[in-house]
Amino acid sequence: MDRNAIKEFVSHSLPFFSTGKGSGRLNAHFHWKLLFGGFLTLNILILLLSLYLFLQINEGDIFLVEQNQEIRIETIDRNMLNETIAFFESKNTRFESNKLLPLEIPDPSR
Repeated sequence: MDRNAIKEFVSHSLPFFSTGKGSGRLNAHFHWKLLFGGFLTLNILILLLSLYLFLQINEGDIFLVEQNQEIRIETIDRNMLNETIAFFESKNTRFESNKLLPLEIPDPSR
C-alpha cells in the first residue's frame, strides 16, 4: 500500500483522525476543541453534582439517621476506679524512689 492509499483509508474509516484539508497533517484544532469541550462538560457536571449534594446536605434531606436509637449510659464502677488509682499511685511511688537512687549501669570498658 502506498502512502496515499493509507491516508485515504484512515480518512474514510476513522474520521476522528482525518487529515485537515489535504495538508497531510491531523486536524489539531478540532482535537483541541474536542478535548476542551469534553473537559468543560465534565467540570460542569461535577459542579452541578456538588451543588446538588451541598443543598441536600444543607437541608438535611440526605444521609438521614434514625432518631429512635436507645441511649445507654454506663456508670463508672467505683471499686475498679479505686483499684486503678491505687495501682498508678504505687507506680508513682516506685518511680519517685527510682529517681532518687543512682542508676547502676556496669562500665562496658571493664
